[in-house]
Amino acid sequence: MALPAVPAQGGIRLICRPGDSAMPGVAYESGVDLGVFVDGVARTSNWGESILPVTAGDHALGMELNGYVTQHLGPVRTIRFGAANLPIRVAPGQTVTVFYAAPNGPRSPGQFSFSPPPPPAANRYRVAQVVGWWILAGVVLLTFVVIAYLAATKS
Repeated sequence: MALPAVPAQGGIRLICRPGDSAMPGVAYESGVDLGVFVDGVARTSNWGESILPVTAGDHALGMELNGYVTQHLGPVRTIRFGAANLPIRVAPGQTVTVFYAAPNGPRSPGQFSFSPPPPPAANRYRVAQVVGWWILAGVVLLTFVVIAYLAATKS
């Protein structure tokens, strides 16, 4: 009796780069989980590098991100964003390297590529937020200096 043929194996090397968090001091990776799908089946993957074993042949790689948003004294809700799909052909014994670049926010799609993507553009919301905090800190400091000056000149 002959044993059934074992399908030829291959792999998908998935390298996921996070986007830029909109909150200063908060890492993007801490609030966003990966949803990776090969041929519609969920697979386990993390930020950074993961190897997804597959049989040789044609596959559909899909990705979506799950972010968690808290509302004022309300429940935590999940938002899905950064969806991207890519058809991949894997030869027997081959590992195909694919890069995924996550978007900076929920209004942009993610992107797959076979070469490392360029560094992400600056997240304008985060830049405005950081600059706003520095301006606010300057105004508060200036207010204290003026109050101290006025108090010193009255005495």
